[in-house]
Amino acid sequence: MQFDYRHFHIDCRARHAGDGLYYASAKIVRAPQNNSHAQSHDVRRHRFFLQ
Repeated sequence: MQFDYRHFHIDCRARHAGDGLYYASAKIVRAPQNNSHAQSHDVRRHRFFLQ
């Protein structure tokens, strides 16, 4: 899933593993503001169980 919110671009992904858990990752990019550089943050391999 990808979407834009204000000055952010967010790319989220999840997969269902054989162990019954879901593994999620996200990349958040902030668009440059006032001659600054774009900022990026990666979040990977958070696991969770949906009941």
